[in-house]
Amino acid sequence: MKILNANMWLLPFRISKHNNKRIKRIIEIIRKEEPDIVTLQEVWEAKHIWFMEQVLGYHCSSFAKRFNPTGLVTFSRSKPSSAQVFYYTRPEKSNLVEGLVKKGALCTEIEVEGKSIYIYNTHLYCAFSRKEFWVTIKQFNELKAFSKQPCIVCGDLNLTLDMFEEENNGFYNRAEDIDVTFSEKNPYKKWWDPNKPKDRKLDYILSHGMDVSFKSRKIDETISDHDGIVSEVMIG
Repeated sequence: MKILNANMWLLPFRISKHNNKRIKRIIEIIRKEEPDIVTLQEVWEAKHIWFMEQVLGYHCSSFAKRFNPTGLVTFSRSKPSSAQVFYYTRPEKSNLVEGLVKKGALCTEIEVEGKSIYIYNTHLYCAFSRKEFWVTIKQFNELKAFSKQPCIVCGDLNLTLDMFEEENNGFYNRAEDIDVTFSEKNPYKKWWDPNKPKDRKLDYILSHGMDVSFKSRKIDETISDHDGIVSEVMIG
């Protein structure tokens, strides 16, 4: 099963750069890669979801209306058996960006060789200061609590690799081995987040309750301020 994951950074009102150009680019990449599952984050406007659905011809799982409060959309080659969204707890006082959205996990159930597998597409709280990290960690623990087995989790966890390993405590297994997904070399990252620490891993593909092997790589083309991941996951 080939999985493509990317935080697309498609902010509304043209806040982010080159949205239409980057949407066309990810469509070209999906057509070239022919993944079975595509998990995207930060696709905030429903018009972008509808456009990609029509052009790609994949089955689309999303709970967007005009605005997509989670920013999540999952495309799958096979028709999903079910889809539902889980919303994370957030503090009464959030930073400005997080206060405008509703972070969660989009769960899509698919069948592989007659067995159900749950695909979780997620985006955790983006802490603007160290004082807020507890929110991201709390949401990560909520994700672990409601993860059905067997499952694959894809998305932007907003946890560095060190933080992930500390909080994960062996619960999930990585189904990719990319060490950096938020790179100083990325021109969009330089423009949007010039003061954030260099070269971090924030984006993951994980498994739980299943034996998998994998072959993964970064998407070469720049599609966002994050690097996209492609992972060919072999289920044992």
